[in-house]
Amino acid sequence: MKLFGGYATSSKTEGFARLGYEQVKYSVTKEPEELFEWAKLFKATTWEEIRMLAEKNEYIADTVVTLRKLTADEKIRMQCQAREDYEHDRATLLRQGREEGREEERKNNIKKPATSYRKQDPSITEEEAMEMARAILE
Repeated sequence: MKLFGGYATSSKTEGFARLGYEQVKYSVTKEPEELFEWAKLFKATTWEEIRMLAEKNEYIADTVVTLRKLTADEKIRMQCQAREDYEHDRATLLRQGREEGREEERKNNIKKPATSYRKQDPSITEEEAMEMARAILE
């Protein structure tokens, strides 16, 4: 094991560690062709580039199959997460609406007895009648 740039590397990764990101396209060193192919895979930005690399190397082709599966799984996971978020938001809005409706109903239920108390005794203020109604309903 050797130290390369402060990190321990094995002889298998040593060649790859020397490859710079931009050197893949313009390298003049004589690195193994397979290593270049793998570096090109990591540098690829389109599926077309990846497909062309997979045609040349069976190991890269296997990796591309796995990569496609993982990407598809990620899309499915994102769709499931979006659906879960939608259901959660919908449930929250419904619960909030029910709570607002209940609060409105409580206010109406307090006003009805309060109005009745004021009819029975006109000397009671509206605030006193509301307090009496709240005390009875609680």
